[in-house]
Amino acid sequence: MQNKKRNNLELDYYLDDELYKIIVKYTSKTKKTYRMKMTIDKKIEMSIYKGYDINTIIKFLDKNSDWIKSSSAKFDKYIDYLNDTLGIDISELLNAKSYLYLGKIYENNGNGFNYGLFLEEKEKKEKVLTNLYKLKTFDLDNPPNLVIKKLKGKWGSYNRVKHEITLNLYLLIFDVEMINYVIDHELIHIKVFNHSKNFYYELSKRCPNYKKIKEKMKILSLVSERLVALK
Repeated sequence: MQNKKRNNLELDYYLDDELYKIIVKYTSKTKKTYRMKMTIDKKIEMSIYKGYDINTIIKFLDKNSDWIKSSSAKFDKYIDYLNDTLGIDISELLNAKSYLYLGKIYENNGNGFNYGLFLEEKEKKEKVLTNLYKLKTFDLDNPPNLVIKKLKGKWGSYNRVKHEITLNLYLLIFDVEMINYVIDHELIHIKVFNHSKNFYYELSKRCPNYKKIKEKMKILSLVSERLVALK
């Protein structure tokens, strides 16, 4: 099955009797190449040279069949972890039957859910990120300025020139422990700008279980990536 949407192409691809939804995004780049990634709902996104036809795309998928199968197995484990350990049903979230806020599941009416607008209003009223940041910096002689905005590809950053920490608004999807981990991470960059052994030594002092939090956040980031993409 093929479905064209704007400059994209959606098609069904079967591998070992399992159906994968393929989202092909044609690029304007002249370089004849392609990239592939799998999302938490096991869709495969392809960024590909606009000159490639359907048969070529299928050949690329066949060529990467081992990667698809191994990625699928990995994501099955992630989905089981989300269901069994965190009580998160991916299908309900993606169908807007529920939503995540501060790591907890809330029922929704299923009529769509715009996380950007929802979290902007929540931060405006409850100031969760702002208050957590204040708790972490109240005893600093010269605390960095705080900026909260939607970021792509990172949860926080520290700007040495401006002495400013930026937190991603979408952190509000996660629980307080993970938010505090990101704040600690960025505050340590004031002292240690790179990710050297010394950085992780300092991080372990502020956040002794950071490795477990980081692993949990890695999986939940795959979830938030899909939720944020929903409009």
